[in-house]
Formats: sequence, C-alpha cells, structure tokens
Amino acid sequence: MEGRGRPRGAPGRVADAQRQARPTLLLAGAFLVAAAAGTAVPHWTGRWLSLHLALAGALVLAISGATQFLAVTWGAAPPPVRAVSVTQRWLVTGGAVLVVAGRQGSWSWVVAVGAVSTVAGLVTLAVILCAIARRAVQPRVRPAITAYLVGIATGVVGVVLGGVLGSGGGGDLAGRLRDVHETLNLLGLAGFVVAGTLPFFVATEAKVKMSRRATHAAQWGIQSLMAAGLAVATIGLVGRWRVAAAAGFVGYAAALLCLLALMPRVRGKQLRWAGPRLVQTGAAITWWVGSVVYAGARAGRGLPPFAGGVVPALVVGGYVQLIVGSLSYFGPVLVGGGHEQLAASFRITRSWLGLVSGNVAVVAATVGGLRVVYGVALAAWALDGAVRAVLLVVARRRLTQTPPANAA
Repeated sequence: MEGRGRPRGAPGRVADAQRQARPTLLLAGAFLVAAAAGTAVPHWTGRWLSLHLALAGALVLAISGATQFLAVTWGAAPPPVRAVSVTQRWLVTGGAVLVVAGRQGSWSWVVAVGAVSTVAGLVTLAVILCAIARRAVQPRVRPAITAYLVGIATGVVGVVLGGVLGSGGGGDLAGRLRDVHETLNLLGLAGFVVAGTLPFFVATEAKVKMSRRATHAAQWGIQSLMAAGLAVATIGLVGRWRVAAAAGFVGYAAALLCLLALMPRVRGKQLRWAGPRLVQTGAAITWWVGSVVYAGARAGRGLPPFAGGVVPALVVGGYVQLIVGSLSYFGPVLVGGGHEQLAASFRITRSWLGLVSGNVAVVAATVGGLRVVYGVALAAWALDGAVRAVLLVVARRRLTQTPPANAA
C-alpha cells in the first residue's frame, strides 16, 4: 500500500501525504457542519442524526485522514498509493451517508449496506497503516500505530453491532448490544486513536519536544490499561454485572489520567503561540475524562452508560472539540506555503469565539433545559468554523495560482 517511486524518508513524501489528507479532512469538516445543521432541521430520529453525522462521518474521516498523514510524517514512511487512500475515504463517506439515510428513511437494508461500507473502510485503513508501519524509518511511530490498529479493531466490532441494531436485529439483547456498540465506538475506536495521537500531537501543536516520559513502554502500558478497562466494562455490560461494568470504566479513566503524565510541559510561550488551539485540546481532554467517569457511575447504578448528558459531554465536548482543534492546526499545514503564509493561516484558525461558543454549547447540552442557548452557541461555533475554513480554501487557491517569483 506504499506510494510507488517514493523511497523511505524522501522529502516529497510529506507533500504527497498532505495532498491525500486534504480532501479527507475537508469532508470531515463538512460532516461537522452537517451535524450542526441537523440539530435545527426537523426529523424523527432526534439527536441520533447529528451524533452519527459527527461520529460515523466527521470523526471516522478525521481518524482516516489524520492517522495516515501523521504516521507518514512521524515515521518518515512513503504515503499509501493514492487510489487506495481515495477508495478508503469514499468507503467511509458512503457508509456514513447510507447509515444516516437508511435510518432516517427506515430502510434497514440501506443501514446494513452502510455498515458494511464503513467496516470495509476501517479494514482498508488498518491495511494502509500496517504498510506504513512496515516501511517507517522512525520507530517512534510504533506506539501510535498500535493504538490506531486496536481502535480500528474495536470499531469494526462496534460498527457491526450498530449495523445489526439499525437493521432491526438484536432481539431481547438489543439494549445490551446498544450499550456495547456505543462503548466500543466511543471508547474503543475514538478513544484509542486519540490516546495514541495525543503524546505526539500536543508536542507538535505546542512546538515543543515530546516528553521524555512518553517512552514506548509507557505508551504501550497505558494502552494495555485502557484495553483491560474497556474489556471489563464490555463484559460487565453484556452480563449486566454492575460492579464489573463500573470498574471497567473507572480503570479506563485511570489510564487516561496516566496518559496526561505523558504530555509535554507547556509554558506561557507555547500558550501565547498556540492560543485557543491548545486550550481547546485541554478542554476536550477534561470533558473526555469526566464523561468516562460519569458513564462508569451510571453503569454502576444499572443505567445505560451513554445516555442523558454523557453523550454531548463526551462527543461534543471531547471528540468534536478535538477534531476542531486538530483541524485548526492541520488546516494551515495543509494549505502550505512559506513561513509568512503559514503564519497568516495560523492566525486565521486562532478562534477564541469558537473555543467559548463550543464549550458553552456543551454545558447547555449537558445541563439540559437550555435549548436556545445550545442552539445559538452551536450555530455560532459552526458558522465561525465554516468561515475560517473558507478563508483557508481561498488562501490555498491564491497560493496555487500565484506564479513563482522568478517566472518569466
């Protein structure tokens, strides 16, 4: 699956990886805007529509684009063959659209086809990442790719369960399978990818070196704790063993707290440079950890772990904020250009308005009874992100259309 004609460590590999990641991350942003619009458009599936646009669409596409780009960059490996990367992107995109359309139209066979397409996209992504790992020059990427592959494996199981449930299957076990489906996708697929990325990405985002504590052994140890917690929580949910389910969530949350110890030390200089991007990453981690703890408390009482305010806290406060924060960094990088253009692009994505409105929306959704506040804050967040994305696209087009300075 490696790119042909591009030797390992060759300078052009990053540019190739950027060209492949750019449309994938643009699609992820489009799904985020669609998810925000879904809260205002009348439909019978309630918040399910927006959640699946954000998760099955934006999150999985962001995972697809970011993992390939980061693995190539950090591992100094050749990028995947373009046709394979494009196929993977459209398998995920088509799967998300079909699942949402099938559920909205009550067409169970369409939901099933969408689930199959999503699974195929995830499996293709795993094959791509394995090829990148095999060809990587830098060994530091191995813990991240391990986390990505574990997350993809749990995500495949979660998507299959979702396809069964969305197609009307499950029978008497439907309630338990739904809890497992949500747990595997939210804490497995999304959780492991985020956990594998953060020690590297926070350092990149803050322009500092990775923490010396983020050794391979430390990262793999935390991933093992997360996997153990996820397994115990899943078994507890299937068997309706409250103590086991709660213990699994608590163990998973403890692993996340250990993960924080692997983050690089950030000082005032880094905060002044990264600004809202770095603050948004910190806020997302806080919502992530808190949501897992609260989900464990609900599971301990025999309640569905991901219900009520837990879902918006984890999905919007945690993962969507991480996607937005990541896109605000990746956007300028993918636009490219010299130092002046890069600095100008980073200024475009510095958004205190997006940071504040996003967290106000999460609080309003979590507390409940503040639908107007939630709607206004979410609309402001989506509009702010859309405008900044358009400005980046315009900057990119101007850059590609500008002739070289030494042109005749």
